[in-house]
Amino acid sequence: MRDYSRVVRTGEDIDLAAVTFQIEDPSARFVGSEVLKCSSLQEMEAFIAARDSLPSRLHGFVVPYSLEDYLSKRAHLFLTADERGGFAVINGELASLFSLPGARYGDVLVAASVQSGAERLSCYDNHGKLFTLYSRHGFRETLRVSWNDEFAPHDWDYDAWGRPDYVEMRQ
Repeated sequence: MRDYSRVVRTGEDIDLAAVTFQIEDPSARFVGSEVLKCSSLQEMEAFIAARDSLPSRLHGFVVPYSLEDYLSKRAHLFLTADERGGFAVINGELASLFSLPGARYGDVLVAASVQSGAERLSCYDNHGKLFTLYSRHGFRETLRVSWNDEFAPHDWDYDAWGRPDYVEMRQ
């Protein structure tokens, strides 16, 4: 296992609070990047633009909150320095996690989210990939519900992802 550390930016100053995470697969490709807290409206807009640049087949996995939504929920947004991955923490819930294709920031971002206060999340169990990712970082299943078309994201790609279970997890 490899051990990496990164700096999380908080407020207007940079704190040297290390975010430590491990990647299970030592052969996994990692492109180094800091995970920075978005502290201005411009940085929050950059987060949204990066999140929205996900390929359309992945849009259903991320709730498309607007800037106003994030502000009203008092969300804390985090974005990698290269703007290829990010997440939000909203009242202890991990939300809006994304990693652009090829970035491979899943483990980096989940570990950083835990260090930033994420203690629960919800996801779709897409062939075990997200469930396994979150489990590696100490999240455990608390609820599993079979797919219901009535609650499907409006742009869900049934051909690519079928009808996975909805899962809630907690640290």
